[in-house]
Amino acid sequence: MFAVSVRGELVSGSAIDRDFISSLLSGRAGIEVSILSNRVVVVCRVEDEDCMSAMRRATHQVMDVMISIFEKGWRCSGGLWKIGSVEVSEVAQTSM
Repeated sequence: MFAVSVRGELVSGSAIDRDFISSLLSGRAGIEVSILSNRVVVVCRVEDEDCMSAMRRATHQVMDVMISIFEKGWRCSGGLWKIGSVEVSEVAQTSM
């Protein structure tokens, strides 16, 4: 079993609406968002037996949140919109 964490970062030209971010995260498990004025850091952690599948799912979740923020009308200043890091680790599988 693999655990994959993907980190994305978006810097907007204006302050981020915290209520909007909260509504984006409703019903999404494994996503953490940090907001500081006009900077948003999105981290998603996915566990899967297939490492590549976990990477795709985590990256998709992060990009989905970032695209939703961008579509809301905030624009990136200086083009800062990136996937900052991908971390992969093996985790022990628990039996049910």
